Amino acid sequence: MRYVIWVTMLAGGCTCLPAPATDLTPPSTSITVEYYQPDGASASKSVAVGEPDITINARKDRRITVMYAGGDNEGVKKVQLQYDMHYNTGTTIVSPLLAEISQTASCPRKAPLLDVKRFEPDGNPWQYAFNSLAINWVGTAARSGKVTVITH
Repeated sequence: MRYVIWVTMLAGGCTCLPAPATDLTPPSTSITVEYYQPDGASASKSVAVGEPDITINARKDRRITVMYAGGDNEGVKKVQLQYDMHYNTGTTIVSPLLAEISQTASCPRKAPLLDVKRFEPDGNPWQYAFNSLAINWVGTAARSGKVTVITH
């Protein structure tokens, strides 16, 4: 349901704005993590710019879905999911090479720029750290608080 609202907002704001020469306000950005709690109940946590970092516990055998978004009245050029993931095997820390996950706009728009990334379970007790970064058309950046997810 939440994604339908975002798609509707995007469809309404597809007209390109003129590229701004100045932008005195930073963009906004947020991250929403949907997960399953250790007791099996589904849950969702969101963190935006200026909000404190949070840590949540999640089931390691269920998908974790992350929606990251950025907005600015003069348009957001790029929104990026900044993330880290690792787990311990006793004496070794396993941390894969991570590719950039981002969306870049072709022109300034009023509508937020967003994407969804799914992290599928593989049986390992991953620890994730997620936050979002938004950059507007004049290069001003904003970063959301961090969501740390510890899977069990």
